[in-house]
Amino acid sequence: QQLAGMAWAIAKLTVMDSPLLDAIAAAAIARISELSALSLSRTAWAFATLPIEAEPLFDAIAAESLPRMSAFTSQNKSLTAWSFARLALCHEQLMASISSAAIHSLSAFKSQELANTAWAFAKLAVEDTNLMNAIAAPAISTLHDWSAQSLAATASAVAKLAFMHEPLWDAISAQALPILPI
Repeated sequence: QQLAGMAWAIAKLTVMDSPLLDAIAAAAIARISELSALSLSRTAWAFATLPIEAEPLFDAIAAESLPRMSAFTSQNKSLTAWSFARLALCHEQLMASISSAAIHSLSAFKSQELANTAWAFAKLAVEDTNLMNAIAAPAISTLHDWSAQSLAATASAVAKLAFMHEPLWDAISAQALPILPI
């Protein structure tokens, strides 16, 4: 947990300390089975936001996350998907696992988690109609509370995936129109 906390702090402060980050990545790989779902997703997020090569770490995170996906919270799932997408690392088994687990727990997802998950799948060009259809219902009912960034990310995902879901698009449009600087 301390490794994830240190990586998170470095990323939040945008401190570029390559020797320290290399050491954290190596230690995380060596102790990957000891990391909690939260630590796995926070480590992925930290390394996805920093300009450092960490593909072996992401391979280890994916391998460790797969059998433990049921222990991932909505935040852990969306953060992991976002992190892999941020680096354009399409781990098909991991994305399928995230999708399957997310579909069964979308009611627990907050707006940013829904938007980030949709964005991640679109960024990686993973066409998962079941997931997008499942995201649409909770998104439509909560769009009135979404930030402009979440609206834009979801609209972008819908467009990139050519996912035509009229009720979702109508709801996004209705929420976006009043906030546009016209």
